[in-house]
Amino acid sequence: ANTVATSLIGLPKEKIVGEVCNTFLCPNDLGKCPITDIHQTMDNSERVLLNANGEMIPIIKSVAHAEFLGKPYLIESIADITKRKKNEAALNDSEARYRNIVQDQTEFICRFRPDGTHIFTNDAYCRYFNKDCSEFMGKRFRPKIPPEDQPKVKAFFTALTPDNPSGSIEHRIIMPDGEIRWQNWSERGIFDENGAVIEYQSVGRDITPLKEAEAKLKKNDVLMRAILRGSPGIQFVIDTNHRVIFWNRVSEIYTGVNESDIVGTNDHWRAFYEEERPTLADILVDGTIEKIPGLYSVRIWKSAL
Repeated sequence: ANTVATSLIGLPKEKIVGEVCNTFLCPNDLGKCPITDIHQTMDNSERVLLNANGEMIPIIKSVAHAEFLGKPYLIESIADITKRKKNEAALNDSEARYRNIVQDQTEFICRFRPDGTHIFTNDAYCRYFNKDCSEFMGKRFRPKIPPEDQPKVKAFFTALTPDNPSGSIEHRIIMPDGEIRWQNWSERGIFDENGAVIEYQSVGRDITPLKEAEAKLKKNDVLMRAILRGSPGIQFVIDTNHRVIFWNRVSEIYTGVNESDIVGTNDHWRAFYEEERPTLADILVDGTIEKIPGLYSVRIWKSAL
């Protein structure tokens, strides 16, 4: 027993030499020695060492046959791997926490190879497609995409490079029951040392309600513009920054200012006044109706509504 062995065991050399190896090494494996019981020629494996304080120390043990002065011996070398085991345990714990966080996300999270083979999917992704996660792992899967969206999706993934590895895209998919839904995906390509993509990491969500709301707003906007455009009176609309966003045909005729010249500016006052001052629209946007008496010779009162 050398000084490393005596230090690990915690006993002087004279109290170690002459003892059966199972006294200190692999104490729970009596009768299972890879060399003397299983008759292997050599062994190199993780084992445990019992020290003088009764502590189990993880070790790597190598054993081989040897002969000295005509007598057979076993030469054993051991290395303390306590630090490595602690690091492995910490890493496993970290991976477990990370996996739990990922699984708890409401966003869809997946990782897949360029051929569509999935190597990770979280629960939200599996629930969305009404599949068990085992149906994805190690298998190819690509959601059906409407033909008119396919060129956009293909171009998006082609544009991901080592210098530009990430991006976001919105597109439609066809669900298994035929329903069309919208998704938003943030994609990151993982590349090898030669610049070839080896994996995609994806985080997505369903944005169908948002797209439906946008379509409804657009429809309402078109309707509002049609009503205002057909109004027999001057009609214009400004945003919260006092920029003109709509100027109807009657406004063009009576003020001589074309819609193309006024939309996007805050110069609408020029159509009505010689000097800059707020219009009634500006006052309503700012909520400063108390300024009206000083600007207009009219009586005002608060509406019952």
